Formats: sequence, C-alpha cells, structure tokens
Amino acid sequence: MIIQRIAKGIKDQDWFVVSVEIMIVVIGIFIGLQVDDWNQERKNRELELYYFEQFAVELEETIQALKQESDYALRVSSNALSVEKMLADQSLSDATMPEFYEHAYRSFFSSNSRVFKVYLNQLTSDKGAEIVQSREMRRLLGQYLETIDARLAWETEWLRIIRAELVKIHHGIGWRGTNRPLARPINDILSDQNLVGSYAFISSTQAQIARNQTQLRIKAEELLTKVKLELAHLQQAKSINVE
Repeated sequence: MIIQRIAKGIKDQDWFVVSVEIMIVVIGIFIGLQVDDWNQERKNRELELYYFEQFAVELEETIQALKQESDYALRVSSNALSVEKMLADQSLSDATMPEFYEHAYRSFFSSNSRVFKVYLNQLTSDKGAEIVQSREMRRLLGQYLETIDARLAWETEWLRIIRAELVKIHHGIGWRGTNRPLARPINDILSDQNLVGSYAFISSTQAQIARNQTQLRIKAEELLTKVKLELAHLQQAKSINVE
C-alpha cells in the first residue's frame, strides 16, 4: 500500500505525500530495528544471569573437588614418606612388612585435579564477551581460565613423570598386585638405594601437587566471591526491569 501511495504521489507530483510516506517507512524500519535490539539485549541479560548462576555452581563443585584431591595427594605423599623412612632406616623386616606393604600400596595412586569449566568456557568465548557486561568481570574470568589451564598442564606433566617412576618402584620392590606377597626378598629391597630416592621423589612431588591444588582452590574461592557479587547485581537489575 505504501509503495502504491508513493508511486501515485510521484505520478501526481505530490511531493508532500511522497515525503510523508517515505518518512513513515524510515520510522517503521527504525522502530523495527530498535525492537530487535531491545529483544536481543533482553535475551543477553537473561543468558548472562543464567550463565553466572551455573558458573557459581561449577565453582562450588570445583572447590569441593580440589579440597578432596589435595587431601588425597597429601595422604599419598605421607605414605610414600613412610616407605622412604623405612627403607632409609633399614627398618623393613618380616614384622614390619604388613606396615610397609600398606604404605607402599597407598603411595601408588595419583589423580588429576577436577576443575569444572563448561560455563567458564561459555563466559570466556566470543559469544560470552558480547553477553558479559562488566569489563572487570571479563578480565577476571579470562585470568582465571589462563591460571587453571597453566596449572593443570603443569600438574599433568608431573603426574606423567610420577607414573613413570611408579613403574620403576613396582619393579624395585617386586610388586605383584594387591594382597600378593612381594617378589623381591627384603634384603634385596633394602640394598636397592634407588628405591629411597624414588619414594622421596614421589613424596615431595605429591606434596607439590597438593599445594598446587590448594592454590587452585583458593583462586576458585576468590572468584566465587566476586561472581556472587556480580550475581546479586544482575538479579537486582532484573527485578528493577520487571517492576
């Protein structure tokens, strides 16, 4: 209809009608674009709130997991240290073999830190950069992601070295599996000086991994505090918009 009116106005050389009709078209397009922008902004704000809510849960899960894993790594370190002392003190005997076996068995384990970052990846993606309003929060999220990626890479490399060392230890003490006697005689185990160094290495490295996990947990706790503040701000903004 508008096109027909514009065509008729041009034909009749009624430039006032033509101008009015063109103005109506321009205003209509402008309003349509503004409505689209408003809808997209509303969706972004809803998405931002949702992502931060889920990320707060993710951080709490990460904190809990890292606490458990740092405690576990310290127990592994303690067991390896006990074995090292028994070997260094030459206190391994038939009488102390059950204790040695228990500590040796419990020093064989290792695990990577569990850091949950599904929503962290969403928030730090290109799309997340459009959604997250706070420049400071974008900086903190990016910094946290870089930190955990670097620390997890460090930890993975050290765990690889630990597992290679455990292969040597298995051979050195004659490990044949759970609840099975060691294949090497006690005197051979005590005379193998490499075992003392291997267990000292396992103990110290597992302690370093526990410290790394603790530092990661502290970083997650610090960020969680800031995320909760950001969440409170977003929720308040949402309630104001609803009203």
